[in-house]
Amino acid sequence: MEFSVEGSGTLHAMRVNADALSLALLGSGRLEVSGTARTLAGNFQGSGDLAAPGLIAHGATIASTTSGTVTVTVNGAATVTNGGVGNVRIFGRPVCTINGSAADQVHCGGNAPPEPLNQGKPH
Repeated sequence: MEFSVEGSGTLHAMRVNADALSLALLGSGRLEVSGTARTLAGNFQGSGDLAAPGLIAHGATIASTTSGTVTVTVNGAATVTNGGVGNVRIFGRPVCTINGSAADQVHCGGNAPPEPLNQGKPH
């Protein structure tokens, strides 16, 4: 299963259930994803955000050069290459391998913040 945003705009993908999930963000857009995936491959470039603390993957490979924020939950191996100035937050129980010129912007482990309740307000 594959989701991508090129340019601006927001893509919402809720209750995803995938064996292999691929996410791509190229530009200033935003991906909001929740659900489960056995494996996650992510490529994030530009100034956009991946808001997916409610996406639980059992393994992930993430490449980020974004100035935005990347958040996801991984309970297993997570390989993260960060060359952007944005933060990468891997929640859950990840076993992280971190590479790249901005490796100090990668934070592994811990609990994801609770997802806000949508009270009919646009976001």
